Amino acid sequence: MLNIYLGGGTTDREKFIFQNIKGRTLLLVPDQFSLQAERDAFFYLRERSLMDVRVVDFSSLGHKVVKQVGGRVPDLIDKYGRHMLLTRILGQCDEEMSIYRGMRGKNSFVEMLNGTISEMKRYGVTPEDLEKAVAGLADSSYLRYKIEDILTVYEKYQEQISGRYLDSEDYIDFYGEKILEAPMVREAEIWIYGFDTFTPKNMLIIERLIRASRGVNVVLTYEEGSEISGLTKQVVARLAAAAENAGDSMRQIAIDGMRRRTVWDAVAFHGNREESEDAPAEKAGRLRPLTLVEASNMYSEADRAAAYVLRLVREEGLKFGDIAVVCNDTDVRGGIIRRTFTRWGIPVFMDRKRKVLHHRAVGFLLALMEIIA
Repeated sequence: MLNIYLGGGTTDREKFIFQNIKGRTLLLVPDQFSLQAERDAFFYLRERSLMDVRVVDFSSLGHKVVKQVGGRVPDLIDKYGRHMLLTRILGQCDEEMSIYRGMRGKNSFVEMLNGTISEMKRYGVTPEDLEKAVAGLADSSYLRYKIEDILTVYEKYQEQISGRYLDSEDYIDFYGEKILEAPMVREAEIWIYGFDTFTPKNMLIIERLIRASRGVNVVLTYEEGSEISGLTKQVVARLAAAAENAGDSMRQIAIDGMRRRTVWDAVAFHGNREESEDAPAEKAGRLRPLTLVEASNMYSEADRAAAYVLRLVREEGLKFGDIAVVCNDTDVRGGIIRRTFTRWGIPVFMDRKRKVLHHRAVGFLLALMEIIA
């Protein structure tokens, strides 16, 4: 049975899921959402450990299925291996290219090509499909030349990995065939949450889960008249087709009475989660935790932020370590913030990526190797 639960933007879908989980459960979420899903599981289930609930994404699900079923696992190539392979292919076929000739030494182009091939494979676009697209374009079309160049690289890439390696996209097909044999799937109920849409390969996995598991439940966001309502309808139609292909039935169920807790509720009720869930909106809106400040430039902006940080420390009793300044442009604003905060006597730690060569330990090792050499 496939159950599709539809809730609005203010619906507390997490609470609904964990209130309805029973027995052994696989919670399938996007790759970047697994940690938060585990935190939600601990919070709502009120458990110190998760015994019957496993949080997985499509990649980890495949690894667990293959490990449980057994058999030979082919060598895998990740995006970094594909990047190196594409770099070599571009060097070999540079003379065959037209628009993209001379791009073999540019990492940015290789990264773009890497993402393009990954996207095409996720959506089932084959070199044959590109050939058909080229045939429908005019001979003088720049788009034709671009697609021909991509097709040249795509075909050579497929030749290089055929029978030798599996990339992350082909790995979905590989473990999809083993789902029907996996006890962890047959004995569990599946909950799928956090997705707005699914690629064709993901839909194939969902179809296999419908065939093998005790039941599949998909939670989607839907509000009549909103911008995403059309997308949700398309996803529901594709899920219905998957259930039909699996020989199973489908139900659509609206989630009612599950209002999502917001930041306004948390402030109005001093963080009491249970009390704030059923609070009226007008009461929750009395206190405003969001303040907008207009600044003339980046320097004034940093000064206002520093003054506010000092007020929190001196008047509210907070510690500097309790306060975070979120900035989406540390390359430009980072230096300004550091200098301004230092001038105000505020200790600053900049959490950003740095090249490994800047680390003192690496510098010490390199200097030591130079001395030995």
